[in-house]
Amino acid sequence: MSQAGFILRLGTGLLGALLSSATPGGSVPTETGVRDLHYGEALFQLFQQRNFTAITHLQIAQAKGTMTAQGDEPELVLGGLYLAYGLYEEAEQLFKRLLEKAAKPAVRDRAWFQLARLHQQQGRPKRAAAAFARIGDALPDTLHEQQRELAGLIAMAQGDHPLAVQRLVSSDGRSAWQGFHLYNRALAQLGQGREKEGRDLLDQLARLDADDDEHRALRDRANLLHGQLLLEAGENAAAQARLQQVRLQGLHSNQALLALGWASFRQDQFEAALTPWMALALRDPDDPAVQQGLLLAPQALQQLGAESEALKRYRQALQFYQTELTTLGLSIQAVAKGALLPDLSALDGRAETDGLLLAGDPDQRRRLRGLLAKHRFRQAYDDYVDMGFLSANLRRWSSTIETYDHMLEVRQAAYSEQLPRVEAALSDQRLQGLRQRHEKLLELQKKLADSSRSLRLANAEEQAQLGRIQSIEKRMGQLGDAVELEEKRQRLRLMKGMLQWQVETDFKPRLWQFSKLLRSTDDALERSRQLRERLQGALEQAPGRFEGFSGRIESLKARIAELQTTVNAALKAQAGALNRLASESLQQRRQGLEALQVRTRFALAQLQDQAAARSEVRP
Repeated sequence: MSQAGFILRLGTGLLGALLSSATPGGSVPTETGVRDLHYGEALFQLFQQRNFTAITHLQIAQAKGTMTAQGDEPELVLGGLYLAYGLYEEAEQLFKRLLEKAAKPAVRDRAWFQLARLHQQQGRPKRAAAAFARIGDALPDTLHEQQRELAGLIAMAQGDHPLAVQRLVSSDGRSAWQGFHLYNRALAQLGQGREKEGRDLLDQLARLDADDDEHRALRDRANLLHGQLLLEAGENAAAQARLQQVRLQGLHSNQALLALGWASFRQDQFEAALTPWMALALRDPDDPAVQQGLLLAPQALQQLGAESEALKRYRQALQFYQTELTTLGLSIQAVAKGALLPDLSALDGRAETDGLLLAGDPDQRRRLRGLLAKHRFRQAYDDYVDMGFLSANLRRWSSTIETYDHMLEVRQAAYSEQLPRVEAALSDQRLQGLRQRHEKLLELQKKLADSSRSLRLANAEEQAQLGRIQSIEKRMGQLGDAVELEEKRQRLRLMKGMLQWQVETDFKPRLWQFSKLLRSTDDALERSRQLRERLQGALEQAPGRFEGFSGRIESLKARIAELQTTVNAALKAQAGALNRLASESLQQRRQGLEALQVRTRFALAQLQDQAAARSEVRP
């Protein structure tokens, strides 16, 4: 199961936590939908194994308040990411904040579940038990088996093995967690000295169907433990049958071959013992079981009477041990010189790595690779890689922040270029003139509405006609009261009356249209005024904004530099811790090889003495 799926299960109620030695898979339920774009983006980064980027997206969205549709789900996922990074204090504070918010019962119970699991992982069984007791009835059904497993582990950590046995009884015989429950119940039974009950549980586990690698590995582990228990009890034949059920290519195959050889050897089945021990000799020489097999195989040959072959095998084993001790000495020296770890500056910050990053030549890496199988070293090494990733991010940020300086310079140049045009626009008084003219038109509108001077709203053609009529009237007035002009005056008055009647008839529609145009003009003038005020405000605020951005950029530069110093110091300290762990592990391996070398020399000398004694007895 991917780490992204593991973390999502922490947040959404599908917690596939490693509460035991393995984690059964699962799928996201259909009812767990993504209703927020920012949350979906964070989940995308999570499933791309970009945990740091996912944390960044979640924190930014929360800071901006743009991720509200998912409720408390993002915080639960964020807590799972903190746990994945080993940020236990931050995760604990987050879960406590959820509880203080008086969250919904389902969220509250999952937060208590997370806290209990966190304390259990940190070796605080009392606090884990206290948090576990606060879990109510609202925990999702998909977490019930994990809850049962956690309850058993807490009880075992407190030394209450009977309670652990009671809590680890699965209610669903088809549950994917049944195998893990059986194994931990077996450990609990063995922990209280009830070996028979523990063996029965291991036997029950061995008969379960295993349809994935995790359960097959768990079944191998159960068979190996069962066989070793039988071997210790002297039930060699039963141990032999049990150990033969361990897969030849599984994680526990080397230890199973070593124990299988002993089960046969103790029954004087030396040829049967030789087979698994000889098979071990062809496997990875860095495995302690393989190294022991190199000593045990010639002992079986010696019992079969093949003393010359045994002698040859003893000498080969001694040569191998000496070569390995020499190489281990070189590895110890290389670790002391700081050659264990690579330069993490190669990380570009675009993706997180879970690969093997051990320095040195290929032979050194092969011998150092076994260190990662140790949980303590692996956890410390993962922390080292995470710190390297953060250091790479800080280096990238330190180089890219200069871009903001350039952007600010470009904006300042554009501001300086546009400033004269803006100032000229602000100094333009035409807007004020238009406003005054608009006010006069408003006064005219009011006068027209309160009077009968309808001709003021005549159009251009009508005004031209009225002007011509008035001109003719003036000329006719200069000619006097001639009788022959009376008919023309009558026609002129008729034309004037018709024109006035036409204008007065259309007066109200024209007045309404005039008012409408004035209102639209008023809106346009108001928009112009607002734009002018905004332009004036931008002109006044721009220098301060430039100074503010410049100050923020400088403070971020200082903050990045400070973080770089802190991270680099932590990276150096972590590298030192890894070197110490590696040195201790290599020293222990050398001590084990030296002990095997002494035993091999003793067995070889004993065989040579026996051969010499027989040659002296011969006539």
